[in-house]
Amino acid sequence: MEKLQFVDFEGTTIENLPLPVENLKGLQSLSLSRCTKLSIDVLANMVQNMLSDFPSLKKLRLEGSNLTMIPESFGECHLLRDLSVKDSKKLKKIRGLPQDITSMNALNCHSLNIHTAPTNMVLKQIFEYDCTIKRTFWLAGKRLPQWFTMYRRGNSLGFLFRKRIPDMTVGLVARGANKRYDYCFKINNSSEISCSNFFSHSGSKKEEIFISNDLRAIVSSRSTMPLLDEWNYAEFSFTQSSNSYHLLIEPVRWSGVHVNRESMEDIQFLDMTPGDSSQAHGFALEQNLQAQSPALSSGEVNGESSRNQNVSEDEMETFYDCLEDEEAREVLKKVRDLISNDASIFLHPEKCSDMKDSLDYLSNLLSENDHGISREMITLISDASREFTHWSNDYTEANMKIECITPELMRVDLLQAALKDNMKQYRDVVALENAHQRKRDIFEEGKMIKTQRDELRKKIPHLQHEHCLAKEKQTRIRHAWLKLGENFNKIFID
Repeated sequence: MEKLQFVDFEGTTIENLPLPVENLKGLQSLSLSRCTKLSIDVLANMVQNMLSDFPSLKKLRLEGSNLTMIPESFGECHLLRDLSVKDSKKLKKIRGLPQDITSMNALNCHSLNIHTAPTNMVLKQIFEYDCTIKRTFWLAGKRLPQWFTMYRRGNSLGFLFRKRIPDMTVGLVARGANKRYDYCFKINNSSEISCSNFFSHSGSKKEEIFISNDLRAIVSSRSTMPLLDEWNYAEFSFTQSSNSYHLLIEPVRWSGVHVNRESMEDIQFLDMTPGDSSQAHGFALEQNLQAQSPALSSGEVNGESSRNQNVSEDEMETFYDCLEDEEAREVLKKVRDLISNDASIFLHPEKCSDMKDSLDYLSNLLSENDHGISREMITLISDASREFTHWSNDYTEANMKIECITPELMRVDLLQAALKDNMKQYRDVVALENAHQRKRDIFEEGKMIKTQRDELRKKIPHLQHEHCLAKEKQTRIRHAWLKLGENFNKIFID
């Protein structure tokens, strides 16, 4: 048992490890993916004591687990190279990772916020620790980490460098769903070097983040391109592979780069359209000429200005994102006020239309960006938007039916009362002399009233049934509307 190297419990119903951990010191690969019966306490304890229990472990699969945190002690597992916590939707924090880890898959871990401490710093330390270790990470999210030196919207980014090809970490944000992305690299307008490096292993269509630091290794191993003495222009871009499993071409939302332990004096990020390599190459040559002039130092080659302009571009994007965030909050408050009304809102076309427009607006807006709104609220808004039209139509239809049936039910009583009055009139006239014609008129009137009453009485059971159904439908909608308001108020934070 001590020589056992591979254990796979994926998809089983185990509630604890069936093997004594003291006999697994030589274990190199362990899979506990989708072991839904494995308690969170057992899982957390195992991860906490990973080094002592599995000192030889190199590959760990915890996909679809209930794990909520990767502890700091996990970083002591120095032999671990490959970790997958994909689909672990309760995972919120990463406090430690082994310094020599080469692959991590955290796709569909939408509770994991890579922009907050300590996860943010752990990822930064890993990619800056040793640039000779090739690493590729797959993460859930809509923005590249804040520690990236430069990122911009779109699929490409250009920069100037000198002396040597810098050690860099590159990343992209794109929708998933089983797509492969090639990344291409060019220096000084030379031929492209391409590599199919990023592949989405998830079926999700949400944004995903892909990060890798093997740019320099790819260039060094595949290229003998000569470098200029001073400034060289480089550009990398991402494109969806033509043999991707998913035929729908999804654009790259963000691309970015982080310079690993390089002097920023030897790198300049350009504020020009990526892809215009001839313009950028000419700009590099111009920089080299300026660098030879004693009147200009390398610090005066528009580097700082370019960086400021690039930063301002991101600031502008952030500014308008914040405006949309504010607008989303204002519409949410409007929805809250409308929900505070009772179900009679469905009988007021103006309020009803206002509510429907607000729900549809939020549903469409939040489908692309959560704008700081909780996932529970987004789900609630989406469900309400889908159901509101049905509620409105059904409630209005039931109300119209009630309004039509109620007078008919009341008319039966009125006809019965009229028939009693007719009979009284007849008895009063009987005692009178020479009142034959009057008696005949009362009699004909009584026959007509009775006929109407009898015809209506035949319809009464059906009318009462329809009236009851309409009332029950309205009651169900009122309860659903009340429940929506209660759930909304529980989640909503002003």
